[in-house]
Formats: sequence, C-alpha cells, structure tokens
Amino acid sequence: MGDSMAAQVKSDSNELTRDQLETLLVPVPDALDVLTASAQDLSRHITSAHLDEATKSAILEQSYLRASSNGSADLLEWLLKQDVDPDAKDEDRTPAIILAASFAHLDCVRLIVEAAHARRHYSKPGLGINVTDRAGWTALHWAVSQNNVTLASFLLNHGARIDMRSNKGLTLKKLLRAGPKGDDMRRVLQSAQAARLERINPKLANGAQADVSHDAGEMSAIISEDNEAVQRQRDIIAETCRCLGISPAQLQSEPQPEAMPPDESFDWELCLPDQMLVFGMQDLPTILRVAIADISPTASARDRIIPASVIFFCARYACHYDTIDLLDELLLGSIETIEAALFSDPSNMANCAFWLLNSLVLLHALKTDPNLAMATPEYQLNLSDLINQIFVFVIRDCEQRIDKILDAAMLDYEPVTGFEDVRFEGEWRFVKALTDSARKRNVTPGKRTVMSLFNTTPQQAHDETVDVFGTKLSPSARSFSNFNAIGDATSPARVIAILSSTLVVMQTYHIHPSIVCQTFAQVFYWLACELSNRILAKRKYLCRSKAVGIRLNVSSVEEWARLNRLPPQLVPKTFAPLKQLLQWLQCLSSETTLEGLRTTIAGLPALNPIQLRQSLRDYRYEVDEGHMSQDCLRQLAVHHAEWEGKQLGKLNAQTSPSAPPNKPRTSITASPVSPNIRRSSSQASVRLGDEVNLDRQRHIDLVFSHPSRYPSFLPARGPDNVHADMDSRFMLPFALPSSANELVAFDTTPVFGPQLSAEQEAHPHRTACEPGLPSEFLQMLDAAREQDAHALLTQSHTVRSADPQVLASIEDWRARMAQETLPVEDEDIRQL
Repeated sequence: MGDSMAAQVKSDSNELTRDQLETLLVPVPDALDVLTASAQDLSRHITSAHLDEATKSAILEQSYLRASSNGSADLLEWLLKQDVDPDAKDEDRTPAIILAASFAHLDCVRLIVEAAHARRHYSKPGLGINVTDRAGWTALHWAVSQNNVTLASFLLNHGARIDMRSNKGLTLKKLLRAGPKGDDMRRVLQSAQAARLERINPKLANGAQADVSHDAGEMSAIISEDNEAVQRQRDIIAETCRCLGISPAQLQSEPQPEAMPPDESFDWELCLPDQMLVFGMQDLPTILRVAIADISPTASARDRIIPASVIFFCARYACHYDTIDLLDELLLGSIETIEAALFSDPSNMANCAFWLLNSLVLLHALKTDPNLAMATPEYQLNLSDLINQIFVFVIRDCEQRIDKILDAAMLDYEPVTGFEDVRFEGEWRFVKALTDSARKRNVTPGKRTVMSLFNTTPQQAHDETVDVFGTKLSPSARSFSNFNAIGDATSPARVIAILSSTLVVMQTYHIHPSIVCQTFAQVFYWLACELSNRILAKRKYLCRSKAVGIRLNVSSVEEWARLNRLPPQLVPKTFAPLKQLLQWLQCLSSETTLEGLRTTIAGLPALNPIQLRQSLRDYRYEVDEGHMSQDCLRQLAVHHAEWEGKQLGKLNAQTSPSAPPNKPRTSITASPVSPNIRRSSSQASVRLGDEVNLDRQRHIDLVFSHPSRYPSFLPARGPDNVHADMDSRFMLPFALPSSANELVAFDTTPVFGPQLSAEQEAHPHRTACEPGLPSEFLQMLDAAREQDAHALLTQSHTVRSADPQVLASIEDWRARMAQETLPVEDEDIRQL
C-alpha cells in the first residue's frame, strides 16, 4: 500500500510544471514597510519577490525619497547604486535634493550631487543642483533661509546659482539674516560671486560679459539693499521709541523669510503629547508668574505669543485629561494676571500691543480647538472684554499724547505766511503793527523762511493736560512734551509722528487689520471732535483766515492716511463735521441770498443749527470783509426753530408709552473697567458680544474676510449731535471678526504703511498662526517649577509633629514629586 501511495504522489508531481514547483518551494515574503526598511530588507524583498520592473522601481524611488528627508545616508548611498533617478520627486513635486537640504542633511545632499554629476544630469535642462520645488525654491534657497553656511558653501562650490528666483520672485537677498547673524552667509555669497568672475574667460562675447556684469551688480545690490533695509528699520524703531517713550527691545524683531509650511501641521482635533503641557494645581502660580507676570513684551517671531501658547497648551491638558475646576482656575487666573500686567503700565503702547496680540491668539485657539470651544464659552466672552479694554488703552494713550500738543500743532500753527497781517474789525493794532514792521525788515520779500513755519507758541491755557485715566502722567508721557526730535512741537508733523508711531507698534506686533482700522477710526473721530469743540470755544479761531490755515493743517493728516494706505473712506467720514465747520467759516460772510444760504446749509449735513449760529455769533470779521445779509440771518433763525421742533418731535415719539422702545446706541464705555474679571451681569458694562450692533458685525466680517476688501472699510457712525459741543469721549461701536480664522492672520507683508514694495504688492499672502513654544522657554519653565517645588520641600522640613500620619503624608508627597508622574492634588496640600 505504501508503494502505491508513493507512486500516486510521484504521478501527481509529474503533472506539475517546473515553474509551479518553484512557486510552491519559494516562500512568499512579508509585506515591506518602506518607511522602516533597511538596505538589506530592500535587497531581500526586490530579489525574492516576483515583482515586475515598474513595481521594483517604485519601491526603490519611495525609499530613496524617504532616506533623503530622514537623513539616512547609508541607505541613500545603496539606493543610488541601484539606478535610482537622483532627481526623483515626491507626490508634492519636491525633488530629493530639496528634501535633504530643507532638513539640513549635508551628507545626503553630497551623495545626491555626486551621483548627479557622475551620471551627467547637469547636462539636462532643469535638472541637477538648481532644480526647484513647487514653490520655485532651490536647495540654496533653503540653505540661506536656515543660515546654514556649510551647506550653502557646498552647493555654491558645485554649481548652485545665486540668481535663482522663486515663483513669487523671492531672491537670496530676502532670505539673508539681518545684522551680524547674516555676515557669514553674506561673505560666502560674495566669495562665490568673486570665484565665478575669476573663472570667466576675459575673451568671452559681449553678451556673456554683460551677463557677468549683471550678476556682479545684482550681488552688490543684494548687500546694499539689505543693509539699507536693516538701517531703515532701525531708524523707524528708534524714532518710534523716542516718540512713545518705550524701550527699543520691545519693538526689535528679526526679519523673517518667506513663510514656509511647517513640517507637521498643528492637530486641533487631537490632543497630542507634544501639543499640551501637563500641570497640576500646585504648578499654576509658577506658570502664571513665568508665562505672564514676569515676561517682557517682545516682537520676536519665536517669543511674541509665548503667553498665549502656554495658557492654551495647559488648557488642552486640563480639558482633555483633568478636571473642569483646573481649567477654570487656569483661565480665570490667566485673564486676571494679564489684566494686572496691563494696569501696571497702561501708557506703554508696546505692552498693550503685546497683550492684545496674545489675547487674540488665545481667543483664536480656544475657538479653534473643538473641545475647548464647547468648554470655555464664558471665558471667550471674558477674553473679548479683555481685548476691548486693551483697545481702549491703546486709543487713550495715543489721544493723550496728541492732546498735549493739539492746540499748538493744529490750531495755532500757521502753514503759510501772510495771515499774521490780517486785520479784524474793532481791534487796536498799534503795538502789533510795530512788531510786524520789525519782523518784516528781516524777511526777504516773496520768500518763505524756515522760521516762518514756527512763529507761533503753544497756548498757555492748555499747558495742563487732563489724564484720560484720571491719574498722574507717567514719566514717559511727561518727557514726551519736551521731546522734539521728530518734527517741531508746534507743527502738524508732531501729530503725524504720534500717528506713525502708533501704526508701527501695531504692525510690529501683527495686530489684525480690523483692529488697526477701528483704532484709527476712533482716534480720528476724537481728533475731529476736539478740534471742532476748541474752534467753537475760542473766538480767535472763528475767522476766515484761521479757518484756511487750520484746513491746511488738517489736510496734512489726510495726506498721511493716504500715503499709509489706510481705507480711503476712513478720514473723510470721521473728519466730515470738522471739515464742514471750516468750510462754513470760510463762506458764511459771503452769504447774501436765501437760495445760496439754503444750498450752503444743505451741503453741511454734519453741522446742526446750534453750531451754525454760534460760529456766526462769535465770528470775527476781517477789515473790508462782507457781512451776511439780514434776510439770511432771519432764515438761519427760522431753520434753527424748525430743527428744534423736529428734535422735540423725535423726543416725544421716543418717550411715548405707545411707541416701541428703541434700542440704546451701541457703544463701548470709554473709561477703563475694573481689573477684577469676576463681574456680575447687572453691572453697567455689557458684554462685548451683546453690545455690538449686528450691522456693524456683518460689516467687519465682510470687509476683513480677504485683504482685497480692506479698502471698503467704513468707520462707524457717531451719535447724532444736538448740542454745540461734540462728544469726543464717545466710543464708536467695536467688533471683532466672528470667524476664529480671521482673528489672527500674520501678514508677511504689511497691510498698511508706505513700505510695501512692488514685489510684495504683486504677491500678497498671509500665514496663519499656530501656537508653539521654544525649547529655551520650556527649560526655563521646568527650572522654575523645580525651584518652587524645592522651596515647598524646604518649608516641609520645618514641620514638627509627633503624629506619624503627618510625617507619612510628607514622605508620600516627596515621593510623588520625585517621580514627576502624578500631579499633587488639593487633598495632599491640605494634609501638608
């Protein structure tokens, strides 16, 4: 029977072909993990498995790209010997050499370049060391952006071109580090250019010589323009610091290269270990002290959002892995600590801008994280209130600085000569005539002198300025009145210097354009109200000649807004009452017909009859100037009576019991609010989200949804004025963008200001903000926590008790702190 079975097997085996037998005898290899496979694994896989050539090439190419980005030089060297294309690209069309250069893997770059040279890839157009990625960056772009001198030197020595531009026109000069940090890279580029010129044959054709001269000129231009840009930025920072009385360290920041996508995007859905901070209740005082109370404002890109990042990372841990009580204490303590930092120095605009940025970033993060968005609605409203407070601080700081010089700079300053000789009816000018004659003998006829621009002095009536916060002025504010380095103290240039400094601070800290526009809308509204009120309050300004001079001074502010590319309707809308008042003063004496008066009044809708009649009553007529006719005077009185009747009818309609109640006008209180964030809903200050007019909110959301719509911004309308004086303390409705993504978008090119280049104008783009912490700060935070823990342990040594349970609790607490795995709970502290 055994023989028959063996014969049967032999018979069956004879029926199998040779290929089938080999298939049965060769073991099927396991699936290959390209991400972790070594050279031995790859070799075994491609030789043992029955794979076609296309599949083998795909596996080798994928491993080649992975080795380039990971820096696996040994694997890369083996793959290059397997006929892998050195210029292979991944699914994002990024070549292997750029994958290696972007991660600063010099050994891998060297292997790729040598393999490409050996296979003469440089003879093919578009391939080799100057190959670009999807954004048009070369390996040299990445080396210069990282300030990697060694890598850049290697690339230049092997034929990398220094005149390559990215798709957005980015050149190497835009990537060079400013100051001493970029000196080594500048020398490398200069040496490479010099070596290239030496290799050029002097007998080359004229076209080639022209190209060489162009390259040399471009290299010199790179160095020159970079130095000029750095010096220009330093001058702007220095002037801003002198004007606002702040430290230069609070505004200095390193120039950033073109925004590149991060290696790994921030995961807002999951709470990953490296995207949170583990802490306990006992760590909270240390975190608040190190991250908020003791931190200094800085505009550095890597440090400017440290407070917001620390609070957010801690909030993620508390929300996902701890209790809601820990989250409440964290956010409540953070907001109160930020408020304390603000109220400690409310006149420091850099300090306000720093915390305004961090408050916006924190609000953006709380709204973007889905779990925190549902767990923190109350604290999001508190942050909105905090942003409102800082917004008011910035505005009031700017206003109080302008208020100190407003009369001298805008009302008393004479922009042109000749107005000082104007004579008015009923004035005795004997003494004035003598002084004028003496001055005229020293002035060349028909020419303006420099001294003629500064021939007035500030009014003594406004030497004492009321502090908008109700407190004494800070030393920086007191020294501001004596500082005259930026423009003369009696000219509009001084006001413009304050406006420019405010804009520089807000741009330096990347404050969102919606807040920048609303800040200047409020400042311009205040400026127009104050100038109008002061003109009506003093008879010396109610004349035709002064109206012309003040109008020229106001036009300098309008020109500043235009040159800095603020929304075109920002100044005309807010300055309308002031400009119409000045227009009325220039033409009222020439009104002789009723039809002409009606036409003039119709063109002044921002003025009420009280202002028209008061300016006419106190108006100073010049000698030989015409007077308004009696018919026009009677018509103006009739117009006043009709207007009062309409106002009385509106008041009766609003107070009538049958009339529906009108909603109160949306505004924000102008006075600083209490630093205590624990306020009840019955207080007078209503939450920002409930207070903003819905139409205003829609306008902000629409305008600031894209940079192309910024010019369509319209300032909010002020209250209807029914008195002679305008309410300069009224706060225009303020709104934040509803979308979390629009709260913080760091523009790599300035939205406002005159420094936008043609290249930047052609390629505007924005980069989103993602929280992050530098390793140096984490080390400092860990050191502070260890120091505070050691202090607590030292205090525990003073405990003297015979109760063994107390001593056991202390030893248990020490053990848990040493392990650094479990947070100390409230119960432990109570036991201690």
